[in-house]
Amino acid sequence: MVLALLYSASQAAAPPPIIGGELTNEWPAVGMIIARQGSSDVVLCSSVLIEADAALTAAHCGEALQELVDVGLTGVVIFSPGAEESDVEVEVLEIVIHPDWVRRTFKNDLALLALTPVSGI
Repeated sequence: MVLALLYSASQAAAPPPIIGGELTNEWPAVGMIIARQGSSDVVLCSSVLIEADAALTAAHCGEALQELVDVGLTGVVIFSPGAEESDVEVEVLEIVIHPDWVRRTFKNDLALLALTPVSGI
């Protein structure tokens, strides 16, 4: 039964393409979440900047980051304003997981990251 459900889900039609949009490589408000220890980075997920000091990500990403922070790594988000500019790196100050997050079903898979304020994006 489970295999049949997985197979049927994998056979679902791709969503229609975006009509009238333009391709771009510049997504300055999208950040890469990493956990850092010294010069070693563990890349976890992406996030989107919603305020100068807050980013939205998935709860499962927030939980993974929290586990690494709890053992001494530093949470960091890196934003890339564009090819002409340097990356902007900010520290994660707090991780807030949606209170109704359900790991088994991924219901309410949302988390907020409180950041040191980002400027220039």
